[in-house]
Amino acid sequence: MANIMGLNLQVPLSQIKGIPPRFLKRLEKLKILTIEDILWHFPSRYEDFSEILPISQLEPGQQTTVQGVVRDVKLKRSFRRRFVIVEARIADNSGEIKAVWFNQPYLLNTLRPGRMANFSGKVSLGEKEIYLSHPAYELIDRRLTQMGTQMDADVGADETQINADVNAYDTQNADENQRESAYKSALISETRHTARLVPI
Repeated sequence: MANIMGLNLQVPLSQIKGIPPRFLKRLEKLKILTIEDILWHFPSRYEDFSEILPISQLEPGQQTTVQGVVRDVKLKRSFRRRFVIVEARIADNSGEIKAVWFNQPYLLNTLRPGRMANFSGKVSLGEKEIYLSHPAYELIDRRLTQMGTQMDADVGADETQINADVNAYDTQNADENQRESAYKSALISETRHTARLVPI
């Protein structure tokens, strides 16, 4: 697997422009030195964002995913251990939970209040409450969510209107059937009276 379509996979990553030196050092610790090494480096775990649980159902020790809105996010500094802590409050319709990340201050600009996202991680037990420890996240475009909600509302309105139209149609037909039946009864009665027929 040294060459693919003329590309030399043994080229050192240090010769590729655009890769910061500090990132190269991190790759070296993982023994990733060439393009081929990257191709053969598979993720250690896979986050499944499809199975979502309500926050109210979370329990310590679970590896789970929740979907919610960022209510608040703040940064704390630990001078003793020289690292920063980012804490966010995540809320859904069932409750709220805190999420905690270490040494990722850029999350202040990413997870802004009002943003919606999926958060996948381990539920840990703190001194006062449970929290998500260093969860992976997947931002959601709220416009798409609102569009989906509007589509559901439109479909619901259409179904309501259709049901109303069907009921009105059934009522109209029932009234017409009743009028037709009454007309036939009156016509038969009048015919019998005029012809002086004896009912069978």
